This record gives sequence, C-alpha cells and structure tokens, in this order.
Amino acid sequence: MKRTLLSLLALSALAASASAADIIAQWNFNSPVPDNSSSTGTNTPSVGSGSAALVGGVSQSYVAGSTVDAGAGTDNSAWSTSAYPGQGTGNKTAGVEFRLSTVGYETLVISWDQRTSATGTRYTRLQYSVDGTTFLDGPAITHTTGGGQWSSQSASLAAFSGVENNPNFAFRLVAEFESTATGAGADSYAAAQSGSSYGTGGTLRYDLVTISGSTATGNLPPTISSLTNQTIRVNGSITDQPITIGDTETPVGDLTLSASSSNPDLVPVNAISFSGEGESRTFSLTPTFFASGTATITIIVTDGGGKTSSSSFVLNVLPENTAPTLSNSFTNYHTLKDVALAAITFTIGDNENLPEELEVFATSSNPAVIPDANIVLGGTGAERTVTITPASGQIGNAVITISVSDLVLTTNRSFHVMVVPSASVVFNEPFDYADGAVTTNSANLWNTHSGIFGQSQISSGVLNLLSSQTEDINARLIGSPFATSSGTTLYASFVVNFSGLPNEAADYFAHFREVGGAFRGRVFVSTTNSTAGTFRLGIANNNANITNAVTLEGDLALNVDHLVVISYDVASGVSTLWVNPTSESSPSATATDNPSPAAIVSFAFRQSTNIGSLRVDNLKIATTLADVVTLTPAARLTITHAGNNVQISWPASATDEGFSLRQAFNLDQPVNWLPIDAGVERIGDRDMVTLPASVGNAFFQLVK
Repeated sequence: MKRTLLSLLALSALAASASAADIIAQWNFNSPVPDNSSSTGTNTPSVGSGSAALVGGVSQSYVAGSTVDAGAGTDNSAWSTSAYPGQGTGNKTAGVEFRLSTVGYETLVISWDQRTSATGTRYTRLQYSVDGTTFLDGPAITHTTGGGQWSSQSASLAAFSGVENNPNFAFRLVAEFESTATGAGADSYAAAQSGSSYGTGGTLRYDLVTISGSTATGNLPPTISSLTNQTIRVNGSITDQPITIGDTETPVGDLTLSASSSNPDLVPVNAISFSGEGESRTFSLTPTFFASGTATITIIVTDGGGKTSSSSFVLNVLPENTAPTLSNSFTNYHTLKDVALAAITFTIGDNENLPEELEVFATSSNPAVIPDANIVLGGTGAERTVTITPASGQIGNAVITISVSDLVLTTNRSFHVMVVPSASVVFNEPFDYADGAVTTNSANLWNTHSGIFGQSQISSGVLNLLSSQTEDINARLIGSPFATSSGTTLYASFVVNFSGLPNEAADYFAHFREVGGAFRGRVFVSTTNSTAGTFRLGIANNNANITNAVTLEGDLALNVDHLVVISYDVASGVSTLWVNPTSESSPSATATDNPSPAAIVSFAFRQSTNIGSLRVDNLKIATTLADVVTLTPAARLTITHAGNNVQISWPASATDEGFSLRQAFNLDQPVNWLPIDAGVERIGDRDMVTLPASVGNAFFQLVK
C-alpha cells in the first residue's frame, strides 16, 4: 500500500506542474509519419502551431536526436545546422528562427536540447521580436559541451515586455562573438570545446524546442530602460547611473528595485544601492576592493502583482595593468618551397601604453624550416606586419608565435605555416612538434571533431593512436574543398607501426572527411584471416562496418614500419589501398561498397576501442601518386638472339635498386619462377645475362 500511495503522490505533483505551465508549441523534428529514419524530419511543430526556419545562410539536415526524446524510438530526429559565418564575420546574424502566437499566455519560458560540435560556436544569443520584424537581444547562451554531448538549455522571457499575449511573437538563436556575449574577449567566435578552433562546418543540433507559459491574468509586467556595458579600473565605482521604470497597473512609486550579480565575489549584491523616486531612479555599485574581472549585473523591477522585468549589463573591472592586445586575425598558412608568404597584417594595443611603446617579437618552433631570422616584423603604431620566408630548399612545418609585451605582461598568438614541395601537394605532415597534444602543439592545424580533447599525443615526432582513447582529429587540406566536379583524385600516404593488435571486431583509424563531416576512404585494421600475431588492412568507400570493407591480402607484422597509401577519386567516390607499394601496379584493394561521392575538405585519424595501438608518421596528401610515394620506374627487358644463345638485358639502375632476373617455362598457376644463376655483365648503362637457347617457351621477369 505504501508503494502505491507514493506513486499517486508523484502523479499528483506532475499534474500540478502541468497545470501551472502549458506547452504553447513544441518542435521535436521527427517525421510526422514515422519512417524509422533519423535522417528525415519536419520543421512543423509537433505540439501547437508555428514555424521554424533558417536565417543568415545557415544550412540544415536531420540527424539522430536527443536521448530525452525516447518515445520516438528509431525515428528520433534532431535539426542539425551548419555553414555558419566565417571567423570574425556576421555576428548575431545566422542561426534558427521560430514564430508562434502567445495570445492568452504569460510567464513564458523557452527550453530546448542542444548538441554543439567541438568547432561550433560556444556562444549564441537568444533574440526576441514583438512585431515579427525587429529582433532584440535576450540572454546570451553558453555551450561548453562540444564534442557530441547533448545538454538542456532554457531561458525565461518574464522580464521582456511585449512578448506575452502577442500574436506576432518570434525568437531566434544566433551565433555570437565572444566579446559581445561576455563583455570581454575577442571580436570573433569561440569554439564550444576548449582548445579547438571555431569552424564554419561546426554543427549546432536542436531538439525538443519548447515554449511554455501560464494562462494570462491581465496584469502586464513593468517596464525598465536598457543599460549599457561598462568598464572601470580596479578600486573604482559606478555612481548614480540613471534608469527609468514604469507600469500600467501599479503606481510608479510603489514599484520596487532589486539586483543580482553573476560574480558576487567581484560585486556582492549588497554593494548595489538604489536612489531616486517615481519613474526616475539611479543605482550605484562598488566592486570588492582590489578585485578585478567581469560580472553581469541585472537590475530587476517588480510591480504590485509580482510581475518583473529586468535589464542587464556587463561590468568589466580592469586590474591596474592589463596585458597588451594582439589581434586574433591569424589563420594557418602555406607556401611553396623557396617562396616567401605575403605580408600578414595584425594589430596591437594596450590600455596603459602607446602602441609604439610595446615590444613585438616572433619565434619559430622549427628553425630548420623557418629560421627566426626569416620572420621579419614591420609596420608602426597599432598596425603591424610580419613577412615569413622559408629556409632555402626546405619543406616541412613550423609553428610561428607572435608576441607583444609591455615589459611586464605579454600576449602571444600562434599559427601554423606549411611549406610544400609543389602545388600538387595539398598536405605535408612530418609530426615534428614538441611532445604533447597534437591539436595544441600544431597551433590547431589539427582539430578535434569528436571525443575527448587533447588525447591525441605527439611523442618523439610521431602521432600515437590508442584503443583506450576517443579523440578523433582532422586537418584541412590546402585548396579544399575538392568538389566532385573537380576531376581530382586525392592520394594519401603515411607510415604506420602497430605495437598492439586490434580487437577481433576491427575498426577504421584513418579516412578522408567531406564537407558535411561524413567519412570517405576509410582504412580498416583487422586480424581476420591473418596468422597469429599479425594483422591486415582494408578499405571502404564510406561504410563504417568492416564486413563491407575489402581487405588487402598479406599479413603485416607488429613493430614494423609499413607504408600505407590510399587514393580517393572525388568524382566517383571510389577508394583504393596499397601497403608498401613501389608502383601503382603493386598489389592493391579497391573498395566495393556504395561510393556516394562527396566533396573532400580534410584528412582525419580516429581512435576507438578496436584499433589496437599504433604510431603514425610522415603523412603526405597530393593530387598525384608520385608526390606521396617513391615509385620505381618500369624496367623493360630486352631479349635478343646471339648465335646459339639468348641475351636478356635491362637498365643497370634496376639492378642497383635491388631487382634481379628470374625465369619460368610456363605460366600455369601457380607460376614456378626460378632464379637465374648466370653471371650479370654490365655494359654501359645496361646489365645483361647470356643463356643457351632452348626449344620451347621461356618467360623472364625482374623482381625485387
């Protein structure tokens, strides 16, 4: 009986909660007629009426939804958005928009589930409209769960006038710069996951977007004027800042003011005071002595019916000396061997010193490729330049760090420079960074697109991939994206050394990555059909299951360097794999699963529980096979009669590279090739063997 009573009490509590706030509209994005696919869906509300649309050039797709939407089963979809503005552009212009009527409702709350990729924007702004045309800023929303985790978000609209009982209500969630979202930081987007770099391909997924409210009572909320962000120096204060308040039902003299602080250590609530009377009021505040930092201060006005409105501003309290500023305009750069980069512009500044009083200097992580002396700084005042020239005849990578100092505090910015041997090389990575996370130590040439940031480590100049880790990384290719209409075939090679075998389930550990984030040309490792203690490699066009991959014949040993070469025909979507090849005709495996051609933007390495333990080095990607692997030139055999003898000759260079001659007397399978013991005679640039002529057939070949 006791257990039954508890269940009834719980149901009563839920019923009371539901009656207090009704769902006005909800979007779950699932297909209206279930089709057992999360890749299809709808923007029509699942509850109520309204519309959902994209703004600012954002693109959409439907993907697997939030686990909270458990009732949808295999039909659970979410609204995935990408193609956000480039870094430093389009602040608060791109995102999603919802429209609905709130007639008959007040005390509105918006809630939703969100999943932001590692490179998606950390900050979005909730904007609202009371006329359906003009959008005003509501609260800033912060996402720090990048890398594939769903999180619940909500925002109360109780403090915003005009949104209740409104047939033209609309709201947006738009990508926002760090500076306007927090009142500090750069005028650019920040990545959701620390250590990652913001990218236009970053995704923001939405599910269960819900707006709820209570039945309107007729009491309108009070009004309060907007406030502007403010900056003061440590031990300063703000005095007698004006605010204007009002209300329809409550006499203005009976309205009460209160405040909240997002950082009470910096600004305690009891340090905020009010004065004035009627509609004209003022507030003053004094931050904690010797404390610096930022706080969002919210001033709240309450009417006689308990309705509230609020206005907020960001207070930035500077220390006595602040670090110099250095623009975040650097990106990753590339150039050809022996070709200097065009001058890169940047700006510097300081709150306490003139720009010309600051010291600017630069260093290279790899002086063999780019010596410090080849980094030439120029410009004057706040506007500066840097010109970078690779060392003569050198190719490779270097991380360049620009620093600006006021002789007490220093600000640094790092970026990556890749020097390639020819225009057909679109990526060259020797992994010659300091030990540590490859994402950080490459100055974000490599970026995390899933898993735990920082797990992919460099050790002694090689990249380590482990089955015990989850971080997956990718790096953008020079000249990408490579469209399916470009006629391009991409070739990639890298040296891999496995120290631990994969699990029996097997898995893929390397692949190309297309514009939308899907994978192409997946390289698998497996122990299927291999002898004990060895492994094999396979290739799939786009399928993630080893059963759909084509495995290359031949067992590979542990703790041995193996050269892996793959090709991806961008137009057809077909992938081919070689291991330790000497030519394009070396043994290979071509994938046979559905190719699904796609434009390629980057190359990636993946970690999962089934890949074993491996080290990767010397990644090269190009549009020709010869740029990623040393090919052995074809050596033609010449056979001539000389009396009762037969003379077989070939280029002497082939012998020098380790080739030798052998013969067979028929080509029945398996062919019985026999070494030739006759002496080799070198005549000029050719080697020759002389054999007695015999009756019947004879076949010859050079092998290495």
